[in-house]
Order: sequence, then structure tokens, then C-alpha cells
Amino acid sequence: MRPLRSVLVAFLVLVSGCFNDPLSSSEERQLREAKELWAEKGGLNYTVESRLSCFCPTHLAYWTKVTVRNGAVTAAEPVDPLPAFAEPSIVGWSTIAELFARIEERDAVVTDIDARFDPALGYPLEVTIRCQSNVADCGSSYTTRNLTIP
Repeated sequence: MRPLRSVLVAFLVLVSGCFNDPLSSSEERQLREAKELWAEKGGLNYTVESRLSCFCPTHLAYWTKVTVRNGAVTAAEPVDPLPAFAEPSIVGWSTIAELFARIEERDAVVTDIDARFDPALGYPLEVTIRCQSNVADCGSSYTTRNLTIP
């Protein structure tokens, strides 16, 4: 009976590690309050400057004015000049709703999520996602600024 018990304990320890929440209870509260503020003051139509640091296409690392209409990215115009080898594209840019969804996602490899929100509108200003060290090409940092609602 002892070997079975040891296997069961080892299994429970292993499985419990898969359910670590990357957000603390106070971070969950801040997220909820930011989403409520965005729902009240934000919308489906806006422009926002954004950039993304990750293992992803080069154009995402440069400040870009992203236009969102009816809740979908419709245009992306670089604010900073792109390198000669990079092409501007709407591919890869996120809406505010998608950023909130990314913060709420419970991916087993994500170990920590830090987020900072705009105090007036609630949208995410910075989102940093950290992953387990044994997972290659994981983790990202989203930054937004200058959101305007027409």
C-alpha cells in the first residue's frame, strides 16, 4: 500500500503545480475594476498606440497606431519607422478586449502576469506575461498608450 500512496502524493504535488494562478487576489480585483471601468467608458471604436515584445513578427515591436472599429482591428499605421525588412500589417495586433482576455487566460505554462491599467478608462497600459523557464519562445510584454475614442 505504501508505494501506491507515494505515487498518489507525487501525482497530487505535480498536478497542483499546474494550477498556480498567475494573478494574486489583489491583481484579480484590479483586473475586475479595470474591466468594469473599460465597459463603462471604453467602446468598440477607438485608436491606440501599441507595441509588443515577444518572439513574434518584427513589426509588432514598434509603436503603431492601431485603429479598432466595431471591436476589430481595421488598420495599423507605424508611429516609429520600421526597419527596411519589416512590413506594416494588422496581423498580430490586439484589441483592448483581446488584451483583457489574454490577462484572464489560464495557460498552464504561464507563471506570472503583471498588468497596469489606465486610471481614467481602465484599458491595459502594460501587460507582462512570464512563463516557465523550460518553455521556449514563451512570454510577452504588451504596452499601450494614447488611446482616443472618437
